Amino acid sequence: MIRPYLKRKIENKDALVVGTHIEMTDSICSEVLGRVGFDFVLVAADSSENGYSALRNHMTALHSGGTPTVVRVESNLQSHVSRVLELGPDGIIFPAVNTAEQAKNVVSQCLYPPAGRRRYSPLRAVGYGLDDAMRFVREDSVEMCRFIQLDSAESLRNLPDILEVDMIDGFFFSPGELLRHDGTPDGLYGPDTAVLLREAAALLGESGKPFGVSVLTAGVDVLKFWVELGATIIASGTDFGYILDGASGNLKDIREL
Repeated sequence: MIRPYLKRKIENKDALVVGTHIEMTDSICSEVLGRVGFDFVLVAADSSENGYSALRNHMTALHSGGTPTVVRVESNLQSHVSRVLELGPDGIIFPAVNTAEQAKNVVSQCLYPPAGRRRYSPLRAVGYGLDDAMRFVREDSVEMCRFIQLDSAESLRNLPDILEVDMIDGFFFSPGELLRHDGTPDGLYGPDTAVLLREAAALLGESGKPFGVSVLTAGVDVLKFWVELGATIIASGTDFGYILDGASGNLKDIREL
């Protein structure tokens, strides 16, 4: 069952909506992080070893702790997206959406006819038959958050047209993926990319659409940069990073005894 309070929090925009990332496959990580107090946990299916079984286990652990799950999909192919949707995430992030036409395509995959072209094969999303499937089709599936990831200069340039697409709940910047105008990596925050970022943030602010940023590792100054741009959703930190930081700190403390 979709938890609509994630969408309500994102729409509110009065306070930061804070999440973190799951990259590892073991659901113990999500069980622990799901009880820390984050507003959501972003499970990466695009840059990790997380397959469908691992995604299901993560969602089970997170939902048991009452924490919404947002999945960043591996690709925008309907065959992949459909399998992720039937696991019952509370939100989905689509990467590599560079045009309004591509945005319409991915949004359509999330909505049942006549609004979209989502396939009717409810599984875990309806508790394997325990929940009301028709209510899920009519209401719950619409309550799921649909996010577009802005991860290329092309997507930033085409943002005015993308914003015209209905049923997009928000946007995530992924600065680690951004490319320069000439297609080469820009080291996250190069001068030309920074101009595009600021223009895009201003446009999103004018549109009233919530937006946020997904960064695996970032200092306070980087996060302040995004908040000052108007970001109201922050996904920062990751499971392996917490393990590494804790282990390194512990080792350092013991070596200094």
